[in-house]
Amino acid sequence: MGFSRDEFIRSLEKQTSLKYNRQGNCIQLYFANKTVLLTLGGQRFRQIGSLRLRCLRVDFDFSALTELEQEQLLQQFLLKFNRGGG
Repeated sequence: MGFSRDEFIRSLEKQTSLKYNRQGNCIQLYFANKTVLLTLGGQRFRQIGSLRLRCLRVDFDFSALTELEQEQLLQQFLLKFNRGGG
């Protein structure tokens, strides 16, 4: 994701629709009475010409959700964490 770790955590704390519990780099999201695990990975930069973009690896464990629930959660997640421009 195009966030630093601190930016991601601030965005998580600001949003109000996704319920979660965070301990360090592990985040448990509660959705449809089930738990989805997010793990924050390494933070790095991506270089495109002279432009440097922040990248934060975020791994999702959707094993407790059905395919439809995964789609619904991702749609809600992206509404909260997508950065728009233009």
